[in-house]
Amino acid sequence: YSNATDGIQVASTDALSMNDGLTISNNVIYRNTVDGIWINPSTNTSITNNTIFGNTGIGIGVGNFVASTVTVTNNIISNNATGLSKSSNTTLTNTFNNIVSNTTNYSGGASAGTGDISADPKYVSTTSGSENFRLQPTSPSLDTGTTSSVTTDIVGNSRPYGSAYDIGAYENDN
Repeated sequence: YSNATDGIQVASTDALSMNDGLTISNNVIYRNTVDGIWINPSTNTSITNNTIFGNTGIGIGVGNFVASTVTVTNNIISNNATGLSKSSNTTLTNTFNNIVSNTTNYSGGASAGTGDISADPKYVSTTSGSENFRLQPTSPSLDTGTTSSVTTDIVGNSRPYGSAYDIGAYENDN
């Protein structure tokens, strides 16, 4: 949170340094001065069940120098300059995310995927200094995700609790 650059960055300028098989899950990434998550290059990478809020750049950005293959699933990406962005040489599969209230929700060829929604996630609080990115009981991100290999949330609660996975880093256990 509040880094002078990206929240999470995995990067290289050549294919010889390709990052293979990464999983980035159960993170709350907010108020960074650049991007929430920036990945390049990468293959077989999964970005799953993260909450990404209020970064001055891109919520999740993938690809740039060399081809990348990335799956983005069950993330809340809100209130960033750009929600989800990909370069032309990137294969991006995005499903069951809540991408909302970014200045631009999609860029660089990224577009809404199967099961994606765009609705206020209803966080408990986004007030600076008292942030709580758990979801209120009326959140549209509850029980609207899809099954993934991430079987616990950021605090160790089992997934799913209820009829389906929650979108974001927290699984509501109420």
